[in-house]
Amino acid sequence: TFDMVISNSVYKRSRNLQTAFRKVNRILIYGGKFYLSIITRGTLRELQSSFLRACKKRTKSYPAAVYRHPQICEVIKALKNSGFRVAQTATYQKTKYYSSAAEIIKWLKSIGANYYYRTWMKGLNCRPVLQDLENYYKSRYGKNGRIPATFCGLIIEAIKNTDGHRFRHNR
Repeated sequence: TFDMVISNSVYKRSRNLQTAFRKVNRILIYGGKFYLSIITRGTLRELQSSFLRACKKRTKSYPAAVYRHPQICEVIKALKNSGFRVAQTATYQKTKYYSSAAEIIKWLKSIGANYYYRTWMKGLNCRPVLQDLENYYKSRYGKNGRIPATFCGLIIEAIKNTDGHRFRHNR
């Protein structure tokens, strides 16, 4: 067991946060601390919106799916349901500017973030979709030849419950 676990953007790909947090709970001592940072809803909203619009323009049947980052309340609920008490939270929203949507996508691929975007990035192999995405992004969000990419997140300090409540793990 451990008295502390620190996670920086590890759970961004987790399909079931509650199950993932239960595993952390299992290895912590009672009163142990779990420090977590996670990307939340709103991240890359401009890119996602532009992509969906470009896909809808080209074909009504295109199965465009965009990765859904968790809402802050979903993360907190998953922690509480996993046997943690949330001690502190802090949110952040940062905007970074790029010259094009293609530059953003290239950057995402370079950091390995395209793993969970792979379901919708297939559509970007189609030049007309990519061009429509670029045009829409620039016309809707662009200023001074630059386009924004928003990143939202949550930083949490959670403590494993010490109130005598034994958390039961489903096996």
